[in-house]
Amino acid sequence: MIPRRWSYPKIRSLIRLTVLLHTVALLVFPKNALGFRPEDLTGALTLAVIVILAITTPLAVPTRWFARLIGVYLLYFLCVLVLRDFPQGYYQASVFWFKEASYIAFGYLIWLGYRTNPQAFIRIACVLAVPNLAYGFYQILTGPSGIYGAAPFGHAHSPSSAGMVYFGLSLILFTWLVVEKPPKWAMSPFLLSLVLVFASGSKIAVVGAAVFFGWYMAQTVWNDPTPRALIRLTAVIAVAVAATAVAVALGSFGAWSGLGRYAGFLQPVQVLAERGIWWKLRWIDSPLSAVIGAGYSPPHVVPGEPYTFGMAMDNQGLYYLVTGGALSLVLYFFLLGAIYVMAPPRSPEGKLLRAGVMAYVFMGLGAEVLQLSIHGNVFWLLVGMCLALTTHRSAPLSQRHATP
Repeated sequence: MIPRRWSYPKIRSLIRLTVLLHTVALLVFPKNALGFRPEDLTGALTLAVIVILAITTPLAVPTRWFARLIGVYLLYFLCVLVLRDFPQGYYQASVFWFKEASYIAFGYLIWLGYRTNPQAFIRIACVLAVPNLAYGFYQILTGPSGIYGAAPFGHAHSPSSAGMVYFGLSLILFTWLVVEKPPKWAMSPFLLSLVLVFASGSKIAVVGAAVFFGWYMAQTVWNDPTPRALIRLTAVIAVAVAATAVAVALGSFGAWSGLGRYAGFLQPVQVLAERGIWWKLRWIDSPLSAVIGAGYSPPHVVPGEPYTFGMAMDNQGLYYLVTGGALSLVLYFFLLGAIYVMAPPRSPEGKLLRAGVMAYVFMGLGAEVLQLSIHGNVFWLLVGMCLALTTHRSAPLSQRHATP
């Protein structure tokens, strides 16, 4: 039986334990160890915790308008699921809705559990980065374990997820660098994480990293256009490029096929150009489906074959058009726009959020990155972490570590 009201220490402990378990499952635990994605199991736990919290205590939100936007977004796709998938008997499509809801719940729990002390989460996440950084460095010395290059534990056969794990680690370590100003040696694990992103062979992760750090640097120089700032950022880029070049020159990435591999990032766009955009929009066959979409299932159903759950659209915008129609595409733009402006533009977390949004816009040219497991979780991890920093920074000094 769930008590009607819990004390704040109990609630905070439950939230932080859930966030820790999900972060470990996402960034540390081997993907194939149990035959399924471990972050799917802990993702279900995040949703269960949200339900428990809603029953036992009033739920706080970063801002009401953003909470309402998230509510409208999730409710809309729930309606799409019920109206478009269920009538055709595709009840398994519920998995897509619950998974994306769990990504958002993860970001919310990070904010809720660490908004009075976001640095605690950042430090814990940095510690959790150590095993895969160490294993990645080992691969640089001895040879890659993945099919295209370096890979974290259990991700050898999935370069996309391998690259996104490394990209997630680089975001966490970079946040540590710009928020806490740690010792100079802290730059080394961050640079190693960037090398591993490039070494993974993941086109999407490399494009995301390039856009993210490039956009962050552009904002920094724009806000503080001094020669010192420009020199510092140029030095970081030069060191990262040099470290990667040395690793490649030593031949440590084996099966990785070199820079030419990344030229294929825009292959989905090329396919659309060759076959016509209607090839991907063939499921939009009525005015109703143009407005509210065809549902989750059409791209995952092939006659005579089992229902599939993998990436089907290879483009974020087309995913929204096919799944939820024009209305969902509008919601997508509103969601990213809202996140882009949620933190002060000159603050570290403001620049991090803006860079994250831009990175996912460009990554979305080659995949439905907000719906994929690791990609979506990494995005909402960044959002939750930055919103916690914003809430903490805006609170009066006397309340920053007080019970809310």
